[in-house]
Amino acid sequence: MRRALPLTPGTPTPESAPIAPQTPVNQVTQRDLKEAERLLNQAYDDLRQSLSPQDQEIFKLQELEWLKERNKVRNERTEYLRMTEERTQELNHMLTRGEH
Repeated sequence: MRRALPLTPGTPTPESAPIAPQTPVNQVTQRDLKEAERLLNQAYDDLRQSLSPQDQEIFKLQELEWLKERNKVRNERTEYLRMTEERTQELNHMLTRGEH
């Protein structure tokens, strides 16, 4: 019969070994957020340039209100990204459809 070697104090056993945290496949990264923000800013700038000075001011105020809403979920990366991407699509749609 084989005897197990005695463990020295602090030697991890399979039961006590720490489990490495798994990164979720769909985890939102800082890179994702930066890219989404870049695309949003581009859409905002493109649409704003197509507006009259008076409409630019109105649009700016509307965008500031939207930013306040988005900032309510700033600690929820997935929702923050979803809102940013959705807004980018809305702005691009307004630009291509001439809905401004």
